[in-house]
Amino acid sequence: MSIRVVLAEDHTLVRSGIRALLEGSTKINVVGEAANGRQAVDISLPLQPQLVLMDVAMPGLNGIEAARQIRTAQPDVRVLMLSMHEDHQYVFESLKSGANGYVLKASAFQKLLTAIETIMDGKNYISPALS
Repeated sequence: MSIRVVLAEDHTLVRSGIRALLEGSTKINVVGEAANGRQAVDISLPLQPQLVLMDVAMPGLNGIEAARQIRTAQPDVRVLMLSMHEDHQYVFESLKSGANGYVLKASAFQKLLTAIETIMDGKNYISPALS
């Protein structure tokens, strides 16, 4: 059974690239995409993903606040933050908002898959470079 994922990333090219990589895995099914945090919140309830992979910095509603709203409405949904920000404050705020993990965009794709598997196993994941 594949993991149902909503992908939220404001840069279209980046979002398309991540989607293509994720769909190359037999374990993942991208069921929806969002270009900002508001869209991520709006589509998550009807699509019922198991995981939301979300950029931290997006226009309108940022990923941290979107994660908070998604987790409040759907406590069983896992949220994995994807960010270029190495500042520990972003990590802290993400986890405080209910996110289950934080992966740096500079990470190899295999690290993203590891993060997804770890989170779906009920554990938290932080990019090793931030530990």
